[in-house]
Amino acid sequence: MNFTADLVALSVELDDDNLNKLAGLIEQYRDWMDRISTGLYSRLGTEAERKRFVAWFVKRWANINTVSQDEWQRYAEIVQRSHAEHGREFLDGQEYVIRRYDEAGYDFELLGYDWFSGVHDIQFDQYATDRFDVRPGDVIIDGGAFIGDTAVLFAAKTAGDCQIHTFELLEENLALLQHNIERNGIADRVTVNRVALGDERGKELSIAVTRLQASMSLMFPGALKVPLIRLDDYVQDMGLERVDFIKFDIEGAEIPALEGARQTIETHHPRMALCLYHKWDDVLTILAFLDSLTVRYDNEFKWVQLKLGTEGVILLTPKTQCEVPDTQSAEAAACRALDAAMFRLFDGYQKKYKQADDLWQARKGQVAKPTH
Repeated sequence: MNFTADLVALSVELDDDNLNKLAGLIEQYRDWMDRISTGLYSRLGTEAERKRFVAWFVKRWANINTVSQDEWQRYAEIVQRSHAEHGREFLDGQEYVIRRYDEAGYDFELLGYDWFSGVHDIQFDQYATDRFDVRPGDVIIDGGAFIGDTAVLFAAKTAGDCQIHTFELLEENLALLQHNIERNGIADRVTVNRVALGDERGKELSIAVTRLQASMSLMFPGALKVPLIRLDDYVQDMGLERVDFIKFDIEGAEIPALEGARQTIETHHPRMALCLYHKWDDVLTILAFLDSLTVRYDNEFKWVQLKLGTEGVILLTPKTQCEVPDTQSAEAAACRALDAAMFRLFDGYQKKYKQADDLWQARKGQVAKPTH
């Protein structure tokens, strides 16, 4: 269960171009490999999950595709079908697409953008596994609610037996969100908030709005002004007696939002679905935050977006005991030793490859010289 070893094991499947990408990726993360191994990788419960994590990691951060052709074909077919239109409708003078989700087993529909299908969170169910999901009676925090797709999905899964508190920033998304929860008859179970989740309260953020309505980022300043609140303060202000489920897909602002939710997490021990793909160090910072809590979590990993390597999600279920024995030190030492050996092997490969490439380039140069 060593992350570096399993990355290196991919080398037998790769051509020279991808092998060099892999070597560069391992070099980039060299100083943090043991932390990824012990902090997340070794805690994943199954070999299938670890294999999936490796496939996601190399796709997301090195653009190396290791997914089988059969899976790619099935994925492409489902994605194509998910863009089927079931009508068009105007909202606030703007025309949008109606899409239904009968194929995924749900009797609801969404009004949304032409480019949006909901395929990953609905058809591929990216926030759920056999062991992890929303449950009837849940109080749900939906951070990054977009046009209401996840709110409508969560309500459908719980047969309407839930309370959902949504957080979204862009006005056009909010209009669609409000429309979709009313369209599907769940407005009385959903609270809509135009506020950013973070680690401060009372501050106004200036946010850049991108051309794609789903990808605005709190990391870049811009013209959009939104208030900031800590989830801890929101829970207190709203008088919530419990929080059962948290979903954060907030474009790289997961860490400040988690810091602002620390008291809520340690008090209520919610299940959490946290996106792990917005920033290169999410695999380090998010897991470090989790390790700083008094509550301990079982980890699952899910990745469904095969084209770009986005939508990598860590799914967290609280352990029955808050405190667990510290068994990480010996494992970390073993990982460091194995990592060092792997790095030596890759250093040797890179040197040999460079020598061969230099020789080849020199010979090409000699052949290309004109003869007199």
